[in-house]
Amino acid sequence: MFDFEGYGDSDPVTALAPGVALTNAKAIVAGLSLSEQEFPPRSGTTVVFDDGGSISIDFTTPVVGVGGWFTYAAPLTFTAFDAALDVIGTELSLYSSNLALSGETGSVPNELLGIASSTDIFRVTITGDPAGGSFVLDDLTVEFRQGNGVPEPPAMALMAAAVLALGRSRVRARRRRPMR
Repeated sequence: MFDFEGYGDSDPVTALAPGVALTNAKAIVAGLSLSEQEFPPRSGTTVVFDDGGSISIDFTTPVVGVGGWFTYAAPLTFTAFDAALDVIGTELSLYSSNLALSGETGSVPNELLGIASSTDIFRVTITGDPAGGSFVLDDLTVEFRQGNGVPEPPAMALMAAAVLALGRSRVRARRRRPMR
């Protein structure tokens, strides 16, 4: 898990570990640049935000699951890609905003979004407002594929969470369809 606590306020976050590269991610710290009343961190005091556009996370070694905790002012789309950059999964946020004070009714900050896949993941993108500045990410979890091709046990838990979230998204989509 990456909690971003080692970064200072306004530090660009470009590499979390060997083979894990981010774009458009900048650290912000509660009490400094982060408005923790609206965007409370899930843990610690430091999160990353979408600085100038969607955050992309690229992996040189394939992963089987990626997820994190998001507080957002615009609807989020979390998308996973394979080595050919074909989409292998997408998850949508439950609300249009889950800010702590002014979010949509019924929402809570720090919503878990993620994707687990039997197909190797080489990139994820998280998109809110195309101009950026619309969400924060805390406690990013990445599950690498083990040498035998079987995900390690924590990845199984992430996959289960992704399946539950997919079901949640489908139920919400049915509720939004107009009655005929």
